[in-house]
Amino acid sequence: MNKVLVIEDSVAQGLDMKMGLEEQNFQVVVATTVFEAFHALKETTPDLIILDTVLPGVDGIELCRTLKKDYQTRNVPIIMFSNDNKLHNMIKAYEAGTDYFIVKDEESSKALLILADSLRYRKQRRLSLSA
Repeated sequence: MNKVLVIEDSVAQGLDMKMGLEEQNFQVVVATTVFEAFHALKETTPDLIILDTVLPGVDGIELCRTLKKDYQTRNVPIIMFSNDNKLHNMIKAYEAGTDYFIVKDEESSKALLILADSLRYRKQRRLSLSA
């Protein structure tokens, strides 16, 4: 797992995630709009998608549902990364197909990086066991 698509409307937060992930040898594309995200998905299928729940003009949970129905992206793990800490919205995100939900706070960026690295390790392990 090397390619990560970050869909985050905050340019500053998107760049922070990009820098942290690139330090762990991920190739990162940041999209600040759904249009940019779909453009990036036309170029390549990422190994991981990090998705904010609040985006301009679209609900991130609905976007997750769309991505999980699409043949190209349905098997790509999605981490919802959001300021929203309401349980009913977390449940909606899991029902939409998100794999993990992390609430943004001071320590959450570290948790996000650990989780992304863990997903990469698990994928590499599965590939080596099947070879």
